[in-house]
Amino acid sequence: MGRTAAQALIEEGIGIEQGALQTGQELLIEFLQGKFGFVPNTVENQIKAIRDINRLKELTRRVPKANSIDELNIQ
Repeated sequence: MGRTAAQALIEEGIGIEQGALQTGQELLIEFLQGKFGFVPNTVENQIKAIRDINRLKELTRRVPKANSIDELNIQ
């Protein structure tokens, strides 16, 4: 049985949301690498586990003022 138009739109919306999360995660990691050089795998994994786009935005905004990755309290 085929998908309905509503199902297709829901799936597209979920895909867009997942894409935004992935982009936010990648940008945060890139910003941390730019500021601090090396980003430990544990920190990368913690970032990739974040499922709240607003949390990713908040962390990204705090990077310029942070003196260390630990200071961001990424967990």
